[in-house]
Amino acid sequence: PPASRGADPSPVGVPKKNAKSGQAVRSEAAGPQLKKAAGRGKPGPGPRSEGGGAPARPARPSGGPEEAAAAPSAPGKGKKKLKRSKAAKRREAASGGPAAAAADPPPVPGPASKQLKRKKAAQQKEVASEAAAAPAAVAAPLAGLRPSLFSGNGSGSAQGPMSKAMERLKGSRFRWLNDTLYHTSGSDAKALFDKDPSLAQVYHEGFRSQRAKWPCDPLDDVVKWLRAKVPSTAAVGDFGCGEARLAAAFPGRTIHSFDLVSVNERVTACNIADVPLADASLDVAVFCLSLMGVDWLDFVSEARRCLRSTGQLHVVEVESRFDNIKSVVSSIEALGFRNLFSRKAHGYFVEMRFKCAETATPGQKRKQGGAGDGSALLKGCKYRRR
Repeated sequence: PPASRGADPSPVGVPKKNAKSGQAVRSEAAGPQLKKAAGRGKPGPGPRSEGGGAPARPARPSGGPEEAAAAPSAPGKGKKKLKRSKAAKRREAASGGPAAAAADPPPVPGPASKQLKRKKAAQQKEVASEAAAAPAAVAAPLAGLRPSLFSGNGSGSAQGPMSKAMERLKGSRFRWLNDTLYHTSGSDAKALFDKDPSLAQVYHEGFRSQRAKWPCDPLDDVVKWLRAKVPSTAAVGDFGCGEARLAAAFPGRTIHSFDLVSVNERVTACNIADVPLADASLDVAVFCLSLMGVDWLDFVSEARRCLRSTGQLHVVEVESRFDNIKSVVSSIEALGFRNLFSRKAHGYFVEMRFKCAETATPGQKRKQGGAGDGSALLKGCKYRRR
């Protein structure tokens, strides 16, 4: 039938042409067309379905490579690529690549960092000079040094690089002297200290410093035993007394204190293998960390000469010196003693007590070295550098 009046005679879905421009004009009745937002790549709103539902989704390109290339890229790919690029630059900067060279230059060192560098350089120079002077310092006599160097209690309270170097020097002298006493005879040690009496002060300061680090002082146990078990009238001989601390603990008792150098009025200077005492004049002989020397058996033999037939011998030594405690006990018993007990004390020391054997015949001075070399029975005690 003919088109109604005013109706568009064009077939449905066929676009009309503009009369002036000749370009196709989409009709309102045209089929569903997709608008794409200009410059955004997003599909425009399509016509709703006849049932009034949601707008239809745009169809995916199903053509060849040309249509696939014309399809818009998925949103977010540009951001991922930028993130990967930044991560690659950070890794390159961390590994020292070209990106590191383009990074900011290191900051200019300030006064604090310069001062730290100068301090480190001074310390290194000090250590190097000390290492170069160590052999000469050990062999040189102490009398040539400043008197204030070895004064005080050895606590090292003064600060500064110079005082620290002096403390290390004193520590090295003490370790050298300690090792020398363990590997020489009593007579040679006496000659060494007679030649330079200031060595005694060096040794005692170093010994006090080491003793302060011990978990306990074995001399305290000796004091407790003498106070609790030994009569106050008993005569005691302290062989290798050091600073005579045992005599200081019992000012009212008869305590004979012997060592290589008399550091105070309580000490009698002598070789403890030859003490100025009469035969059978002691009730107790004490060796507290003092069996130092290759001829330490001569020290024990001299103590046996000085002890009465009912006398007792008390020995305390560092545990690390013993390879075989039974061998040491047997060697002491061979000099006229009978072992009462031998035990470890405080995990660091060995404590031994002997009684004079009744079969022994005291009263005869032995020739020095006659008791034999005891260096194979007791090792030297080495103090670590701290």
